[in-house]
Amino acid sequence: GIGMTPGNVARAFEPFFTTKGKGLGGVGLPMVKHFATEHGGSVEIESVLGAGTTVILRVPAARSELDAGQTDQG
Repeated sequence: GIGMTPGNVARAFEPFFTTKGKGLGGVGLPMVKHFATEHGGSVEIESVLGAGTTVILRVPAARSELDAGQTDQG
């Protein structure tokens, strides 16, 4: 994309906020933020108008059930 204005970045996680026109979006980023925070993570947006946008999703690593049941035998 072309990047986002600071005002749009500030509103990006508001449900149904979109710059695409009524009924054309606005639920994706709020859902991502909800899922991330529910799992102890976070989401942030870095954007430069005219250059593009990066959305950074961080979630904590979790051990698999197999790893959790194993012990170090070395």
